[in-house]
Amino acid sequence: MIDIFQPVDAVIYSVLIGCVYALAIRNVWAIVSSEMNPSAAATWILINISFPFLGVPLYFFLGQSKLRLYSKRRRKRLKGRNHDYPPLTSYNKIHLLTSGQGTFDEIFAEIENAKDYILIQYYIFRTDRLGLKFIDLLIKKAQQGVKVFFLYDNLGSLGLTGTHTRNMKQNGIYVARFLPLRIRFNFQINFRNHRKIIVIDGHKAFMGGMNVGVEYLGIEKHWRDTQLKIEGPGCAQFSQTFADDWSFAASPKYREPLDTALDHRSEHIPQGPCATKVYSFGPGDDLDYGLYLFMNLIQNAKESIYIATPYLIPDLVLERCLELAIIKDIKVVIIVPERTDSIVVQIINNHYVRRLCHRGAQIYLYQAGFMHQKVVLVDQEKALVGSSNFDNRSIYLNFETSVLVENESFSLEVYEMLMNDISRSEQLEVNKIRFVERHLGNILRIASPLF
Repeated sequence: MIDIFQPVDAVIYSVLIGCVYALAIRNVWAIVSSEMNPSAAATWILINISFPFLGVPLYFFLGQSKLRLYSKRRRKRLKGRNHDYPPLTSYNKIHLLTSGQGTFDEIFAEIENAKDYILIQYYIFRTDRLGLKFIDLLIKKAQQGVKVFFLYDNLGSLGLTGTHTRNMKQNGIYVARFLPLRIRFNFQINFRNHRKIIVIDGHKAFMGGMNVGVEYLGIEKHWRDTQLKIEGPGCAQFSQTFADDWSFAASPKYREPLDTALDHRSEHIPQGPCATKVYSFGPGDDLDYGLYLFMNLIQNAKESIYIATPYLIPDLVLERCLELAIIKDIKVVIIVPERTDSIVVQIINNHYVRRLCHRGAQIYLYQAGFMHQKVVLVDQEKALVGSSNFDNRSIYLNFETSVLVENESFSLEVYEMLMNDISRSEQLEVNKIRFVERHLGNILRIASPLF
């Protein structure tokens, strides 16, 4: 018996194949026409041409390199003014925080003393006992008449459900989520807001690598992180960053209350000796400011560069900058955790660790637990602390914030902190990387622009 449906199935299959290849060609054209960095562009083109059934859906969800709507809304809020980096601000007091418990004790104490407004922004906000304590305190302050603005990344804080956010809203907290996970034509899961910022009354701020979750307390398992508490004029720059993100993520009715709160900011009184400059960057910018920040720090180093990062996956430009620094007899020291939280990332990490170790960098593997801090120290004169890892994702795809501190005594404090980390680390020798991991790293590095 002749199957009359077979020709129909063949036609449907042919049409499907044709559509997939047409979309793959469309993706390649979009990639070539974009401003994507060359390494990522080459990787995406290879995937779309070689494996179109994989490349087409992946590019739809992960492939865009710029978030144009963000910059459009920012320009509208700034009324046409350019988005330039704020200037270096003087007379700030900086506290270096390395204990998870101590950090949250400081945060809760300052929130308790808030009088006018509180700005809260996190990538990961868990609803464990620490997160629930945080929410209860924010509700208490909102009921006291303090304006509370709470912004969270939808992917990073998946556990923060509608039940929690409705409770916060019903108790007077303004809540917004960054890039909700809704399937739309321009849906992009890749752009995440990785910042961790708190601003209290405009003159005190917290920022760094710590999210909200009990693991950051380091009680059950050791967790090594670095956070800053800033007092002084530099806090206004964190408020500006928060306002940019809020104007993009929040509904129109929530934007005016923030503008009103910031219009009544208190006078900035000099608090200390530190000069600071806040660098906030991400895919909403026209240029790759994160890349330029790291390039500038490395290229201007004269004696030493210390980098502490959980993920070492630099693009070719930054890798070459580090190699050039080594050639110039600048001491390059990199501290990474012995094990990351992802086996694939671990293998790619090891690839770059091995290469830079072979070039002459001193690589230390942190042994005491997971190290999550993001710190760069140059010539023991300038210290960069923030949310940005030394990897492609932070530089090109995430919204990040780091602060550059120029002060000799603070830089010495950061140096001593890193020396303590090195004392709890093991220096890497190239021949200690296992054969299998070494060759897997050589293969997986091709996909490193996507991580």
